[in-house]
Amino acid sequence: MVKAVQDFFMGMSIPPGVSSCLVVLIPKSVNPSTFGDFRPICLSNFINKVCTKVLTDRLTVILPKLISPEQIGFMKNRDISEHILIAQEMIHSIDRKIRGSNVVVKLDM
Repeated sequence: MVKAVQDFFMGMSIPPGVSSCLVVLIPKSVNPSTFGDFRPICLSNFINKVCTKVLTDRLTVILPKLISPEQIGFMKNRDISEHILIAQEMIHSIDRKIRGSNVVVKLDM
């Protein structure tokens, strides 16, 4: 297993089946009748889980250096509610006409 993980980080190709997953539906109730009555779980290969965990831990160290402080989504210890409040304040303040019309643009990249 250690060799397989080391090979992955050395850029070797992943053996077939290592990155595949099996989705299993676990019933939430005794007699499930709709898809909402099931809880999906993904069963993945142990080597895949180890590689993913190591990669996540390594990226966690360097991501703060690569991502600007303004980026909020999906970052640890950052709360998107602050940006929601800023957007609300901007929309409320834009009601005041200073010159001509006002425009608000939301970009999601």
